[in-house]
Amino acid sequence: MAFRSILSEVGTGIRRNLSMTVSLVVTMTVSLLLASLGLLMQTQADRTEAYFGDRLQLQVNMCTQNSKAGTCVGGRATNQQQGAVEEALDTNPEVKSYTMRTPAENYEQAKQLLGQTATGRKQLETVGPEAFQVSYFVTLQDPKQFDGVVSQVAGLDGVNNVNSLRDLLGPLFSALSILRWASLGTALLLIVAAILQVSNTIRMTAFARRREIGIMRLVGASTWHIQLPFIFESSSPPPSRRHSRAGGWQRSCTSRSTATCGPPSGGSPPGCVGRRRSPSARRSASSP
Repeated sequence: MAFRSILSEVGTGIRRNLSMTVSLVVTMTVSLLLASLGLLMQTQADRTEAYFGDRLQLQVNMCTQNSKAGTCVGGRATNQQQGAVEEALDTNPEVKSYTMRTPAENYEQAKQLLGQTATGRKQLETVGPEAFQVSYFVTLQDPKQFDGVVSQVAGLDGVNNVNSLRDLLGPLFSALSILRWASLGTALLLIVAAILQVSNTIRMTAFARRREIGIMRLVGASTWHIQLPFIFESSSPPPSRRHSRAGGWQRSCTSRSTATCGPPSGGSPPGCVGRRRSPSARRSASSP
């Protein structure tokens, strides 16, 4: 009976604060969705960066006969200059591994990329493998730490340029990071707002029923019997229209009863407590 009384109190409280209950449910739902979206975007950004991390290689292009860089004064890079680049890569602790691609291999790679269009095929007809450079593809220990390798290799004789795919994918990672933290920040603010709204709902409900709470304390109701309805009201969905509108112990007693209205006590059901007068007692009470 005590549990039924608590549920009845919960239903009464929800009906009294229906709009606030609906707004609370909507706020909590939106907050959790945004928090989940922020965590999902954070995980996706980390996976994207880890996926491209092994593929974000530095491409060191050696000089060709037609290179115009200041380090290409002697024309095509010599074997000695290539050896100096390889030695620098071998001794650099930030380098995980590297591979060398010959001019012939670069020419075949260009044929696969440009040979699919008529314009590309015409361009390849005017050049041969000798027009392509020797390239080194460097894989780093940490893809984010590439400045040291670039500064060490870029100034060597025979090096035309050093390219990094991070320059192209950097804006993508920056946008993902901004969107990720914005989603998490918005979700955090909404969660704080939902917590404050739950606290405010409990306070307003307790203030509206302060007289009932005082009566329940006078008749000896336990603390959990008083507090549980407020907790359930703040976390329960709105009641359906088929819910009974008779709830709590605020039932009006009949004029023929000697009982008084009050809270449930000692396991008795909510409502009027006492015995109904018999017809003979009512007649004797009404006679002069």
